[in-house]
Amino acid sequence: MKFKKTFKIISIVLASVAIAGALSAFFIIISIDYVDLNKKTIDDIGQTIEVLADDMTPLEYNGQHGNMALLTNLPDYVPKAFIAIEDKRFYKHHGFDYIRLIGAAVNDIKTLSFKEGASTISQQLVKNTHLSNERTIERKLKEAHITRQLEKNYSKDEILEKYLNIVYFGNGLFGIESASNVYFGKSSKNLNLSEAAALAAIINSPTKYNPYKNRELLINRQKTVLKAMFKSGFIDEIQYKEALESDLNFSFEKSKKFQNIYSRSAVLEAMNLLKNSKTNLTNCIIYTYYNKDAQEALSQSFSQYIPQAINKNGVMPDYAGIVIDNNTYGITGMISSNEDILNIKRQPASTIKPLAVYAPALENNLITAATLILDEPINYNGYSPKNYSGKHYGWINIRDAISTSNNIAAVKVLKSIGTDTAVDFLGKIGFELDDNDNGLSLALGGLHKGITLYELSSAYAMLPNKGLYQKSSFINKIETKDGQVIYQNNYNPKRIVNEDTAYILTDMLKSATNSGTAKRLKGSEYAVAAKTGTNSYLKSSKNNDAYCTSYTTQHTMGIWLGNIFNEEKNALSNNVTGATYPTMITKKVYDTIYKNKILPDFEKPKGVVYADIDLNEYNSNQTLVLANAQLAPRYRKREIFSLRNMPSKAINIRWDIQEKIEEHKTKEKSFLDKMKEFFTKRSYSKENN
Repeated sequence: MKFKKTFKIISIVLASVAIAGALSAFFIIISIDYVDLNKKTIDDIGQTIEVLADDMTPLEYNGQHGNMALLTNLPDYVPKAFIAIEDKRFYKHHGFDYIRLIGAAVNDIKTLSFKEGASTISQQLVKNTHLSNERTIERKLKEAHITRQLEKNYSKDEILEKYLNIVYFGNGLFGIESASNVYFGKSSKNLNLSEAAALAAIINSPTKYNPYKNRELLINRQKTVLKAMFKSGFIDEIQYKEALESDLNFSFEKSKKFQNIYSRSAVLEAMNLLKNSKTNLTNCIIYTYYNKDAQEALSQSFSQYIPQAINKNGVMPDYAGIVIDNNTYGITGMISSNEDILNIKRQPASTIKPLAVYAPALENNLITAATLILDEPINYNGYSPKNYSGKHYGWINIRDAISTSNNIAAVKVLKSIGTDTAVDFLGKIGFELDDNDNGLSLALGGLHKGITLYELSSAYAMLPNKGLYQKSSFINKIETKDGQVIYQNNYNPKRIVNEDTAYILTDMLKSATNSGTAKRLKGSEYAVAAKTGTNSYLKSSKNNDAYCTSYTTQHTMGIWLGNIFNEEKNALSNNVTGATYPTMITKKVYDTIYKNKILPDFEKPKGVVYADIDLNEYNSNQTLVLANAQLAPRYRKREIFSLRNMPSKAINIRWDIQEKIEEHKTKEKSFLDKMKEFFTKRSYSKENN
């Protein structure tokens, strides 16, 4: 009886849970704001978008509206490679492979990972055109809703063709025609079986199976594709064995690849700009700031130095670079090992110091280039930062602190100005910070989510523009193909700091190139200001990020080398810091761009002056005062100051002499008065007698 009672209770509980679950699912289903199939989005796949460089030449574009491959022109083994590995019952189901769904669910329960995928080609097409990549029940339900509509409105061949022309192959390549052209230097209609299987292998994880970084992983995955094709009866045993033995010869067309990444970024920007517009981008011309010379300079420089930066595990670093025209705030060139790197948030390391610490401190008249800071061990409520060298250097001035990238000085200055001031300042120059980015570690680039290289480079462009900030852009204008301008990037920067602040900070960053961490830029025939930064791998000594952010009067540049997935085996080599390869790449780019060109120096504003300080007071008492007119040259040091924030004057030697004369006159007068009083009293005494 007791067993029956227990069983009854358990049954009631399970039934209640099942009912509650069913009700919850029901309410979730009816509460979702469903999106219907957008036929125009599907039909537009294959229609090209026109993207132009600054000289009006067309740019290669392999994005969502890239080159079209017709299913009828492809060898039959090309689409079959994708079907075999992605959706082997594609032609049998109506959008959902229920057999595969059950298998995926069983595996999820076994592993408790809940990562098993079971999306059909139809579902993947819907996700790529209508939805985000988030793993939520709501997204999957929306996907199912649209997939049903897709299957009702398009034939299987049409769905497969659209899918092949929009699926992502990594390195900024969308669609099989673009991937085939870049990876193998041929049209998709000329792919052999081995190459078709390799492309089908990539789409499972474009980063993991990147042919330029993980060739062996890709080949192993390609073998899995070929085996699936053989088991499905798509190829015979002879074809299978021949494909396994066939070599994969990748043709890395670098110039086209980087054009693709640039043009894709421009198109994404255009889509964002026109997101509330009914204009179809396939009917538009996008005019960009892309400059062939800047792009080639980037490509050549990275090609020269990246192979030298290989680590002990034989892994080359991830990398990215961006060049901005200071006159237009337009992005003239960009490069990256992964098309998303410019938009991936990373720890900016010491490159943030001039922006988060020194610019607001200068602007608020709290420091000068000559202000002294004591470099000593510090501990603020448990926060004890160290210098990169692990040493302390006593009293140092702000110029040297910036030049040598001293950590203690940066933290002390941030503490004096307040983190709220720094956060507010960074927000004004385009940084999207986390709510928790309010600690002193901000001075050293310790951000919870980090910032992008794009944000960092755009912010630095404020300095050569005399304190005026404008978000950098890929696009100059967008117009319809009948000549109607629907977007114009107008020059409308906002003032962030005064001209004197921008110039003084620039002058100190020039010291970093002459004698500091960016001294590999020394000797250039053009004036250049720069700041380097290096970030260690978590708590180990291995470097994870290495930066050089710099600018001339004409361009601003951000260079990054790093380890995008923070994997120990991919950490940077010990000889890769911001001061080494990023700076060497920077110099190579500038030297190439400015070959046979003469660049003007930064223009000093009227509110900035050079003045001598008294070294006796400076070195002995750590007091900052201006030198008097009579002080010998060996006791002077010239420094730059804003008229808004000049040091106090030392006592002028001539004023000193005059004071002594006046003091002597006073003493002499006092003596004469006393003598007169003495004789007067004596005379008065005689008369009375």
